[in-house]
Amino acid sequence: MGKKVLLLLCALLQITCLFALDWKKVNDGIIAKVDDGIFKLQICRSDIFRVLIYPDSNLFENKTPSVVKYDWDRVKWTVSETFNGISLKTSTNIIDIDNKGAVVFKDIRGNVLLAELLDGKSRLAKTTVLGEDTYRSNIKFISPKDESIYGLGQFPDGIMDFKDYFLNLRQFNTVIALPFYVSTKGYGLFWNNTSLTKFNPQRKELFPKIQASWDSHWVVFEPEYTGEHVFILEGLKNNSSIYVSVDELKMVNGFEERVRHNVINHDYDVIPDCMQGRVWLEKGKKYEVNIKANFERFSVKTPEMMGITEFESEVADAVDYYFFAGEPDKALGSLKELTGKTPMFPKWAFGLTQSKYTYDSQDLMINAARGYRSRKYPMDVVVQDMNYWDYSANNNTWGSHIFDDKRYPDPQEMFRTLHDDFHTHTLISVWPRINVHADLYKYFVDKGYAVSSMKRAIGNGQEGIAVDNSVDNIIVDVFNPDARKEYWQFMKERLWDKGVDGWWLDASEPESNFYDAFTYAGSGARNLNTYSIMQSGAVYDGQRNTTSEKRVVILTRSAFVGQQRYATQCWSGDIGITWNTYKQQIAAGLNFCATGMSYWSNDIGGFRPYMKTHSHNYRELVTRWFQYGTFLPIFRVHGCRNTELWNLTSEEERVMLKYDRFRYRMLPYIYSLSWKVSNSGYTMLRALPLDFPEDMGVRRINDEYMFGNAFLVAPITNYKDRSRMVYLPDNGGGWFDFWTGKLYDGGNQICADASLDKIPLYIPQGTILPLAEEAEYVGQKDDKMLEIRVYPGKDASFILYEDENDNYNYEKGKYSEIKFEWEDESGRFIIHPRKGKFDGMLKDRIFNVILVEEGKGIGMSVSNDVVKSINYSGEKVVVKL
Repeated sequence: MGKKVLLLLCALLQITCLFALDWKKVNDGIIAKVDDGIFKLQICRSDIFRVLIYPDSNLFENKTPSVVKYDWDRVKWTVSETFNGISLKTSTNIIDIDNKGAVVFKDIRGNVLLAELLDGKSRLAKTTVLGEDTYRSNIKFISPKDESIYGLGQFPDGIMDFKDYFLNLRQFNTVIALPFYVSTKGYGLFWNNTSLTKFNPQRKELFPKIQASWDSHWVVFEPEYTGEHVFILEGLKNNSSIYVSVDELKMVNGFEERVRHNVINHDYDVIPDCMQGRVWLEKGKKYEVNIKANFERFSVKTPEMMGITEFESEVADAVDYYFFAGEPDKALGSLKELTGKTPMFPKWAFGLTQSKYTYDSQDLMINAARGYRSRKYPMDVVVQDMNYWDYSANNNTWGSHIFDDKRYPDPQEMFRTLHDDFHTHTLISVWPRINVHADLYKYFVDKGYAVSSMKRAIGNGQEGIAVDNSVDNIIVDVFNPDARKEYWQFMKERLWDKGVDGWWLDASEPESNFYDAFTYAGSGARNLNTYSIMQSGAVYDGQRNTTSEKRVVILTRSAFVGQQRYATQCWSGDIGITWNTYKQQIAAGLNFCATGMSYWSNDIGGFRPYMKTHSHNYRELVTRWFQYGTFLPIFRVHGCRNTELWNLTSEEERVMLKYDRFRYRMLPYIYSLSWKVSNSGYTMLRALPLDFPEDMGVRRINDEYMFGNAFLVAPITNYKDRSRMVYLPDNGGGWFDFWTGKLYDGGNQICADASLDKIPLYIPQGTILPLAEEAEYVGQKDDKMLEIRVYPGKDASFILYEDENDNYNYEKGKYSEIKFEWEDESGRFIIHPRKGKFDGMLKDRIFNVILVEEGKGIGMSVSNDVVKSINYSGEKVVVKL
């Protein structure tokens, strides 16, 4: 070896030592000193990793309302030094950390799943927010072109795949901010921060000129790069609708021609703070961007800004995020292990929920139930919306939980009648707001249980409700442990003890200016996105401490990561009643349910009555929306109109009743899926990439989805459409048309029939679908006889879950599972021995098995195409079909 080579090697060794990572091994990972502060990688499980960066050597536990699991079992892992850092290895993953503390997550074969990007921007920077000295936290990752990401909450843009999009993660009516996503690369990521968070914040501001009216603007845009551009409107307000179009300007034979691209189209009143849309533009061309909106900022993300996934939070004590390795269901299961499992809802919660704005008397509540029962239409829940209190102009007792005795002379008898005479359950509206005329106002103020600086909180006048802001009101400080207990205690004494079954926690963002408030836990800015999880937790804990005989059911308008552990279902807020609104709901729900929050619905038919509700257009819209709602986790109608099924024409009533009845036939299937949600972290409302991540054809489909493993649902979202194109994902086999039994190959697009009484539905080969007899309410029939449809072509299995339907004995092991299995090659259908038992369990069953083929075992009615009727008493049964 020559002298020059030796000198060069010595120099390289000196440089390596100079910039080597200063680290040490601890029981659950490593700690290192980096430019941003103190870096820690915690190995929670072989496939769950937590990254923290502290500003100094004070390694405190960064606790948030989301996380419930901090103690993890010891994991076997190794660590070795590399040329520019260290490498850790578990049984499933490899994590490389360079000398700057940048992390690369890999699978066990060394394939990169996620790689951090350091570009000179500090991951922790000092700042001051509302007078508090704190830190801004930031993290960036490289996002390759073939990656797509889903989750992050509920947004009314109609967007699937949030890669390269900007999001303002802040709670709002119609927006739910949840800083977690799953990736088609095979991982999930949870950004553990509760403050205002911007996702992919890099963007270039544009300055449009005002046209003829205050809400009409335009700007000429000349792209510097060819590729997708995302146009973003921020600070939206006072809009009845917003539109952004991009017109390509061409000169043809001396005349200007335009090719229009509609980028943003939002046509209802409750407008979120931010909306956006994407369009492909070419360098060297001119485009005129036209905007109809009242906004504060207009910007664009250009192609060179893309390929980065970034989180930036306004208030932080440390950088804190969790990485979950694995395909989407595994990542979602890991998230729920960290943040809490989803409790079981009572079975009645999966039936039809009948709601409107508003049944404002005892007679109207009872008459709603009477209307369903007298017609023998299926229904399980009637909802008491707001204004059951005295809401007169000078004595609005909002928040008192006291019924107006003029309109509700005997609430306890009302609930008894609904329960006993009409076999109906109830939810009731409870707000975090208490008006000054309510007797609880002074009590909560004097106790210090009110959020500071919010006595004159302004209600959202866009809700279509009469909000009395001429008087002071408070928001309950649910961050205060004592206030939480008192909040429940008044709900118990004034509502629960009268017979209420569940809770509608409306406006749980909260809708007032919470950012500037101060709570028991600190500033509103620090805790910005967490009011809902704290309120839901107060009610859940209160009811669980009261009784285990009735399961908690909470409907609420907002959520935060981990809120699933408090038995919450969310709905999408005060949406409009247009076809465009309806279509945008599909993607909103799919992304919401990709975050570990498994139960979601929307107002079937929309909330606001600004279209003539007896026009043919609207009647058809409600019918199509009802069909879609049948295949959501929670089946719920609501709106500012008479929402009962019989209030349209007989034709729409007939179609909706058909779907209502089939919903009840599906309850064995749905209830079994709900057990998978509770037991293994499953989600039943599924964006197609969750099941088909390798099929590039599904990445941006925003109007199809899987409802559990059995149904591919393709809603009709355009007026007068009687067919539509449906993409059938590549599932390694084929798909059965639910209505005809015809088999189609996967990986293809087909034209689906969609007459007014049909929503396109497709069942994958290798599916077992249990269906019950028709019923008017849960518990009317005992499900002794079930129809079992087998969709052949691949092996299949299904576990039928059953329990006592409405208590917490399942937590003590009181439930049963019956596994059905289909062996496709041999044609054998197997019912395995029953596992478990519970009080009232049916010991003897009849399972009518149907082998689906074209023309057999089709449609929503009970099928006569039974191949084998099996008497089952809990022992193994094998039959050849």
